[in-house]
Amino acid sequence: MLRLVNNAKSWYYRISARRQQAKQYRIFKCPQCGQKLRVPRGKGKVSIKCSKCGNKFLRTT
Repeated sequence: MLRLVNNAKSWYYRISARRQQAKQYRIFKCPQCGQKLRVPRGKGKVSIKCSKCGNKFLRTT
């Protein structure tokens, strides 16, 4: 029972942290490997380099 409660708490904290970050950052997925990358909002068109595979791609924030 305690494990179930801890899992629910953990899920809630992850969702609330993601919601707070959504105001300042956009999350993009690398088209090559699928890694999630966090980019600041409001920077216009930016070149993003994946930290996992090194792929570069353009996105608008």
